[in-house]
Amino acid sequence: MKTKENTPANPASGSNQPGPVQVNHSRLEVKAVNKQQYLKQQGDELKDYALEMQIFIDNLRMASQIPKRSAGAKK
Repeated sequence: MKTKENTPANPASGSNQPGPVQVNHSRLEVKAVNKQQYLKQQGDELKDYALEMQIFIDNLRMASQIPKRSAGAKK
């Protein structure tokens, strides 16, 4: 005689795994979604940083093209 513990969680699948395995899958899915959101946020921050660096580099290039006065030059 079978006990309730030996019956599969999903009889159609034929799996002998208990029901909590499904909970683990949903936890993994939540972790994956959280990881995707984290990576997207990190990517966005990296793009912002790259843009700031490009602006900084452009400003340095413009500043290097400004003629400099020599230390001894008078007006």
